[in-house]
Amino acid sequence: MSLFISDKMKLEWILIAKGVGTFLVVAAHFWPVDSPSYWTEVRRIIYTFHMPLFFFLSGWLYQYGKYSYRELLSAKIQRLLFPFASIAVLFLVIKIGAGVFFELENPVDYRNLYAILVNPVKSYVPSLWYVHSLFIIFAIYPLFRCFISDFWLFLIFIVLNICLDSDADFYGKMLHNCPFFIAGIILRNNETMLLRWLNGSMFTVSFLALLFTSSCYSLKNYLTQDTPGEYPMVFMAGICGTLLTIMVSRKLAISDARVIRTLATTTGIYSMSIYLFHTLFESATRIVLMQTLGGLNLPFEFVFVTAVAAGLIFPLALEKYFLQKNYMTRRFMLGIR
Repeated sequence: MSLFISDKMKLEWILIAKGVGTFLVVAAHFWPVDSPSYWTEVRRIIYTFHMPLFFFLSGWLYQYGKYSYRELLSAKIQRLLFPFASIAVLFLVIKIGAGVFFELENPVDYRNLYAILVNPVKSYVPSLWYVHSLFIIFAIYPLFRCFISDFWLFLIFIVLNICLDSDADFYGKMLHNCPFFIAGIILRNNETMLLRWLNGSMFTVSFLALLFTSSCYSLKNYLTQDTPGEYPMVFMAGICGTLLTIMVSRKLAISDARVIRTLATTTGIYSMSIYLFHTLFESATRIVLMQTLGGLNLPFEFVFVTAVAAGLIFPLALEKYFLQKNYMTRRFMLGIR
């Protein structure tokens, strides 16, 4: 089956890829202290590529020079910073209230209250680091691109990551994901060549990508966090996992698996709301099942499926039936007019 799909389906495979990535994000954020060892290992594999996938897709969709820098910045403030600020305030209120009755994973205190502005990774809403860092990447990339080609800019960021070798804080995570964003731009500009390569043998390429990703992950475990030069291998694991997800998404876009395709596409459409709100509903479900009903000793797998389902379904319903219907929430929480 050819991977050269029609213009009508180009958006669909991107939405499917975002849907797959969103599911992986929600699943990976479920990690109680008593998680079984197999889930800990699966999470580590997911973490090698689930966020690089989103930075790659953002680069793939970005078109340098299409808008003026002022127009670009204005659009990204609306689309990214407005939701960032709204969610930060909303979670502040909710967590202050919930913290009185329940033990929270990331409670509000004076340190993480300040961190929400300068280092979201250490804040009471750690997931907001992605929104903030993506905005900064959009803000700085066009400035560098005025003087340096994508290829050299890609190499510069790779070298910076090798030298600094850290993604522990917010700025480290932003730097860590810059090469994935630029890789998306480069491969989008060479889409025909990429698709011909992928079209050679779908199964073989997918298998090799999965094998290489697994190998990179296995080798990474032998290195400590302070090992110099670790980043190239981490990048390769991330890019291989990303390309594998894209290949599967493109195959789904032209397949007859309508139920799976519809579920993935719908999740992709509501991916922003799911990303922003999933921890609220997922954590609430986990607290109810593991703290309030802890005496029932519910199986980990049951709690996992229920919490992840809540983290996907409730944010989707929240956007569809409430946030989209109100001008203020549509503009300041979804970032759309």
